[in-house]
Amino acid sequence: MKKQTEYKKQRKLFSKCIFTFGREVGSIGQAALQYLILSFGGQFFSADEADDEKIKSKVTHYIMDRPLSDAFYNAN
Repeated sequence: MKKQTEYKKQRKLFSKCIFTFGREVGSIGQAALQYLILSFGGQFFSADEADDEKIKSKVTHYIMDRPLSDAFYNAN
C-alpha cells in the first residue's frame, strides 16, 4: 500500500510544470526528456510551439543545451 502511494506521488511530480525545449536540444535527447516529463505528469512544447504568446506565458521550465544570455534574464 505504501508503494502505491509513492507511485501516485511520483506520477504527479511534474503535474504543475510545463516545459519547452530549445532548438539546440537534439531529437534523441528530446525524446528521452519527453518520456520522463510525461511519465511524471508534466506537459511540454517544442521551441516552435512555444513561440506562440499564449503558450509562452504558461511555460514554467526551459530546457536548453547552452547558457542563457543576459537579454533573456532582462526580458522576464
